[in-house]
Amino acid sequence: MPGVIIILGGSNDNRGNLSVNTVLRIELALDVFSQNPEYKILVTGGYGEHFNCTNRPHYYYILKHLEKRRVRKRDLLLPVMSNSTIEDARNSKNILYMYGATNIILITSKFHMLRAKIIFRREYGNFNIRGIGAVSVGTLQERIGRQLHEFRSILKLIRNAGNLGLFFSRKNTNKTYLNLEKNEEILEN
Repeated sequence: MPGVIIILGGSNDNRGNLSVNTVLRIELALDVFSQNPEYKILVTGGYGEHFNCTNRPHYYYILKHLEKRRVRKRDLLLPVMSNSTIEDARNSKNILYMYGATNIILITSKFHMLRAKIIFRREYGNFNIRGIGAVSVGTLQERIGRQLHEFRSILKLIRNAGNLGLFFSRKNTNKTYLNLEKNEEILEN
């Protein structure tokens, strides 16, 4: 298998309706899949008071959306039960190893991509990880709130890492610096 497109879960309401931002992630993933039909799709998401309070895991609603968009079951890998980005990375690792996939296209929202890539690179080491961020919608207050959440979460990752070794790629010795103003990584050789 050449690779896997991982769609990180977003949120849904109490009736299982996916948020607009989650649908934007899925639609981006479908566009990427149309350009990489040899890849498989893996979806994540579980339960949490801030993103899914229904009696079904969040990934169930993503799979239903993919089914409506006529994605074949043979193009899907087992879904991943998770409640955070860290769990997305940890809980999907065994599935990727099982299929021998080392190329990942990570799909999430642009505002979340930097932190997601940091976590996945730390967890996956020598895998080839490419991130593609979906646009997101929301009021200015909501967008600022999401950015603050991401900033605090990245600071927490740094604090918990004990040093900046978290930002060094295991694949090579290039240093990765954060440009939080543009929400992107800068590699220095």
